[in-house]
Amino acid sequence: MSVQSYNLSITSAKIGTAADGARELRVRYTGNGSGEVVQPLDAIDFDALLAGCEQVARRIFQQEFRLNSAVELSFALEDRNELKLWHTKPGLFIKCPLTMHMEWSCPHLSQAYKTMTTLGVVELPSEVALDGNAIGADETVKVIMDSMAGGVEFMGGVMLMRNLIDHDSEAGRMRAAAGG
Repeated sequence: MSVQSYNLSITSAKIGTAADGARELRVRYTGNGSGEVVQPLDAIDFDALLAGCEQVARRIFQQEFRLNSAVELSFALEDRNELKLWHTKPGLFIKCPLTMHMEWSCPHLSQAYKTMTTLGVVELPSEVALDGNAIGADETVKVIMDSMAGGVEFMGGVMLMRNLIDHDSEAGRMRAAAGG
């Protein structure tokens, strides 16, 4: 029996301007298929970028797997100090660990897979111009989307393996544990 795997690659993530002058996040990806997701942005501060990227990740997951609305994912950066530059000789990287929270329509998956940590790592040029005292918004969305893509990839892998999970025996174990 072969187990399918799922790979998701973010091929580009950029902030642009829509025809009406509003800011938008454009993310291109390849997975089961390929596509582009465009998400309007109210602002380009970190919280707005994180929220915009999360909406993009949700839409990619839905486009790739066409699931019911009970299956959800959300992301949080627990500590803002964790988004940081990482210098190795000769490279310079930005890394972004996120905590992904998962909600499933299946009770067994809801018990087994609640949270996980994802890590996005993007290589930067050896010299990076700062926007004030921060990395630019494009680099920020690239590393956030890289981290979120890892989470979507994990959930996609679970979706492909769900037919291999013995739900009936797991339900019996849960009833026995509950004393019923």
